[in-house]
Amino acid sequence: MRRIVPILIILFAACGGETPKVNDSRAAINLEVTMLDAGAEPRQELRYQRAAGRSERLLLRLSLANLLETRVGTAVAVTPVLDLVLGVGPTYQAKDAGVWGYPIHFELIGVHDTDGLSADERNALVEELTPVAHAQGTFEIDERGVTRNAQVTIPPDMSPRLVSLLGNIRTTLVSSALPKEAVGIGARWQTDRIVKVGELSVPQTVVYTLLGREGDLLRLGVSLRQSATPQQFPLGEHGAVFKLEAYEGSAVGTVLVDLHGFVPLTDVHGQSQMRATVQRGDQSEPMSVSGDVSIQIAPLPADAPPASADASKL
Repeated sequence: MRRIVPILIILFAACGGETPKVNDSRAAINLEVTMLDAGAEPRQELRYQRAAGRSERLLLRLSLANLLETRVGTAVAVTPVLDLVLGVGPTYQAKDAGVWGYPIHFELIGVHDTDGLSADERNALVEELTPVAHAQGTFEIDERGVTRNAQVTIPPDMSPRLVSLLGNIRTTLVSSALPKEAVGIGARWQTDRIVKVGELSVPQTVVYTLLGREGDLLRLGVSLRQSATPQQFPLGEHGAVFKLEAYEGSAVGTVLVDLHGFVPLTDVHGQSQMRATVQRGDQSEPMSVSGDVSIQIAPLPADAPPASADASKL
């Protein structure tokens, strides 16, 4: 078994094509919320309570590992632990009543567990990580946490693998949608949407369980699943075609939601499985990819190192 190092191979084969400069999503309500169980009495409506000018800086820690199997052998990709500052705000009131907006950006502050990397492998890691400091976006969400508008600016040299990962973190973790109905402890509700994983369109279901509440602080259990139907798209510039046969992903964890804040504190762990074929003319290469991911969003420590736009300095 040999080791390969390209970072963040959450769906490595989906990296073909160009990275968009700006993604603009008007009325981006690609989301359905369904009540499963209203929970115990007493019940109350859950609503975010916003205020202009609020900013948050949180620690986002990512760790991934992937196993790739093809006809020529097996390869393992273990990504070093990546520490980012997730910067949110300052918040502002949007044009529509009850809708608040906030800018979001990432700052790179640490890369850990790189001792086993060669000089070439570390250089490749640095090249892929450096553009993350230039990714930013602006999102407008309503009092239930549903995104109404979104605009994301992506550096043209950012890896599509990193784009996909950060984008899916935002849609699944940075905003927790709330139900319309009043709920009590033990309540369960479900959100359904279509997310983009690279070039793939993947239906996603997230089930939230209200485990506890202290004033405006909610403790939610979270379970996520993604399942894609067969689909295909061009891969690269040499006529290759990526043919997805099956994709399944799941994750479980806990989030702490402050109804006055925007970003829940998070501890989530997930796995994914994908089968696919890359077709090049008359030749085909079947493959299987298994992935593990750990995502934590926590308060930024007071002694956190400064951010750097150059990953080689971390």
